Amino acid sequence: MGDGKRVISLADNHALLWDLQESSTQAMVSSTATLEGKGQLKFISGKWSPHHNCSQLATANDTTIRGWDLRTMRSVQTSKGKQRKIPNNQW
Repeated sequence: MGDGKRVISLADNHALLWDLQESSTQAMVSSTATLEGKGQLKFISGKWSPHHNCSQLATANDTTIRGWDLRTMRSVQTSKGKQRKIPNNQW
């Protein structure tokens, strides 16, 4: 996060918060969250917010954008689209 000691990864329907310890050569998973719902949900994009002590994450999947609180690893805001899927652009 903002201190350079944590990193987040998105894999299928899981968000994993990793702790990068200086005294170790291995990263440890400190928290996880799972995207739940009908069907085969998968994250297609994510962006870490530099605001609020780097404790927020925005993710996208199909027609939904979610805001996550990384202190609790819970979805705190959801915006659902109705017409079309969010494109998966590889920037």
